[in-house]
Amino acid sequence: MLALATVVRVATLYEESPWFDELYSARHLDAPSMSEYVSKTHADNSSVQPLYFAVLFGWSQVMGTEISSLRWLSVLMGVGTIGLLYLIGRRS
Repeated sequence: MLALATVVRVATLYEESPWFDELYSARHLDAPSMSEYVSKTHADNSSVQPLYFAVLFGWSQVMGTEISSLRWLSVLMGVGTIGLLYLIGRRS
């Protein structure tokens, strides 16, 4: 099940053009620190939640700032959520 979820998410990972939210998230990734990145992102839109942006900043420090590299974080979170829901459902 996880393999299928991964294939579905990765199949067009490199083919799609960047979406607005991806460009918005990547806009300030050149900030020198996580706190400055989160502050700049929050200043652009005060309704955004900082946890995702803090994780994304750390991810970009390891994986790079290319849109395709940033998309891998969402792939891993999505597949991880499916696995977690499976485990929760199996216990019920």
